[in-house]
Amino acid sequence: MLLLHFKNNKRGFTLFEMMVTASIIILLSAVVLSRGFSDNSKMRGSDTAFLDTVKEVRQMSLSVKQFYASGVFPNYGIEFDMGNPTQMKIYADCSADDNADSALNQNDRFTYAGSTQYPGLGSSCPAPQPSGFIEDRTLLYGTKITALRVYNSADTLLFSPTRAYMEYFRPEPTIWIAFIDASGAQQVLDVGRLEVEITSASNVYKKTISITTTGRITMQ
Repeated sequence: MLLLHFKNNKRGFTLFEMMVTASIIILLSAVVLSRGFSDNSKMRGSDTAFLDTVKEVRQMSLSVKQFYASGVFPNYGIEFDMGNPTQMKIYADCSADDNADSALNQNDRFTYAGSTQYPGLGSSCPAPQPSGFIEDRTLLYGTKITALRVYNSADTLLFSPTRAYMEYFRPEPTIWIAFIDASGAQQVLDVGRLEVEITSASNVYKKTISITTTGRITMQ
């Protein structure tokens, strides 16, 4: 009888090969996860710095901080500008009611550089910084402002401006919110909130800071 023998050439993974493959997968996973954790932690750090700036400006207003050595004790605020999305500008409003009509509205300057942004209204802050500008505060780790949104008291979106302002008023921790509309005119929000959306440098993580006219600050 003729016996035929067939050799089975199929060979499975050796233990060594499986260990090498598993090691590579673990290493790649660790690299990806560590990068994700790094971006996320950087975003958290930037969030904290953002809120710290808002709190600092609040404290400057409520503690009646003098504007340089001018003898003037103004309100303090922050400008958000989509044209300069990696920075916030801290400013002093040395005369909030510019036209002295006992009303805070769109007829008032509400900005640190009214003489250039709103011709004719002039500047209220004395030397050495007559514009009222104090400091550029850069967002950390490449974080940037990607959207500004203004809502009314019914939480209806009114507008997505390219420039907006928040300013603290004494003695209560209320906030005056203003924004530039599509025509380039200043509008003042009576009651409502301003949303500032910030995004990580990798564009993966986003946070939204909500600032209400009643002084409440939340993040989501």
